[in-house]
Amino acid sequence: MAALPGVDSVLLFGGGPFVGRGTIEDQWLFDIATESWRESEAVSVPEPRTGHVMEYVDSLGQVVMFGGDDRNSQLRCLGTGCPPGLLDDMWTYDPVTDDWVAQLLLQGSPGPRSGAAAAYDSLSDQLVVFGGIGAWDGNDVRGRE
Repeated sequence: MAALPGVDSVLLFGGGPFVGRGTIEDQWLFDIATESWRESEAVSVPEPRTGHVMEYVDSLGQVVMFGGDDRNSQLRCLGTGCPPGLLDDMWTYDPVTDDWVAQLLLQGSPGPRSGAAAAYDSLSDQLVVFGGIGAWDGNDVRGRE
């Protein structure tokens, strides 16, 4: 879940796993003014997942999503040595166009993980990702400008 300050909404993506459904790729927007939910009509969406991190990045005017876990399948992860189902991909969501774009990962990006924590540091213009469950000790901190 991530706040969308420019449009006074909250974005909810994915979730699960649910009995009989696994992880999902549903996307919903909560309008703060009307206190109502509406399903997004985005055409390009990331793979279903749970345990991902999402944060609104002021300098981009977009939400950045990283990683997560898709227990439905053995989805590929972009790095090496990935545990089954863990993801190390990154996507950006534009609240103006209501669409997602897959981003290329840079050298030194966080490894595949689920259940991490993230925060956007506006002073350094970095998304900081901490911990989670993955193929390492789970106690690292990574930043991305």
